[in-house]
Amino acid sequence: MSLMSESGDMGDNGSKPFLERTYRNSFRAPDLMYFHVAVEQTDLLVGIGDQAANGRDGWDPARKIRNRSGPGPALKIRNRNGLLAARILKEAEESARNAVLACRGQLEAQIRLQPAFLTSLVPLDLPPACTLLIAEMVHAAKLADVGPMAAVAGAVAEWVGRTLAEQFSEVLVENGGDIWMTGTRDRTAGLFCGNSPLNGKLGLQLPAGGFPLGLCTSSGTIGHSLSFGRADAATVKAKSASLADAVATGFGNRVKTAEDIPDALEWASSVPGVLGLLVVIGDRMGAWGDMELKVL
Repeated sequence: MSLMSESGDMGDNGSKPFLERTYRNSFRAPDLMYFHVAVEQTDLLVGIGDQAANGRDGWDPARKIRNRSGPGPALKIRNRNGLLAARILKEAEESARNAVLACRGQLEAQIRLQPAFLTSLVPLDLPPACTLLIAEMVHAAKLADVGPMAAVAGAVAEWVGRTLAEQFSEVLVENGGDIWMTGTRDRTAGLFCGNSPLNGKLGLQLPAGGFPLGLCTSSGTIGHSLSFGRADAATVKAKSASLADAVATGFGNRVKTAEDIPDALEWASSVPGVLGLLVVIGDRMGAWGDMELKVL
């Protein structure tokens, strides 16, 4: 069966323009190797690295031996390091794809049993004997007062990320603006907010001591996900990417004008587990909690 897009889209995004994911080319850490995983509507960008193995004979992400998600031809592999790196990258792609298939299988099975799981815009009760993925989505949706599919992109990103984290110390999984990451290095996440004059000018400092974490964004002006607000970006940081995703939806729904920012921040900051908030609408913004901003 076919799932809807993994941003919780119900097929009606109002007048929002379609967003080709060119933003993925703007912010890439040089120490990670990247690849795409695409299964039906699921479209992930994955970055992996292993800080412990950097510089050893066998795995050196800085060589950028092969970037399968980037433009241009792949580089020719000429040495033992490169051959091993290519093999590791192929194995990582296979692990990520298998994790995506496992997620989709659980979601499709739940939707067959409970069709409202796909379409509900309000929280649902925890289904009996459900999987951990489904339980996490239902719990996050209840806290955020939204339907369970509002948590799906974050949930899938985290599931895939945790699978890869069993093999690599540095992992980033991006699923339509919803991110799960872990690692041993400080990171900076760039903020994409469409036509806002702040677009591409702000970043969030993410110290390694805060990993793993979820960083998820909802938008009422760009992309295909359903939002009842008009925020260019409503971003939530939490340990759980499912929670960050669900709260980002509820957060964004509450911002229709700049005057809504204070009330929306107050609501979202009251949700247990939320660590930080950032919202942009036009040339106005608001932030709360553990959100260290950086001018890019």
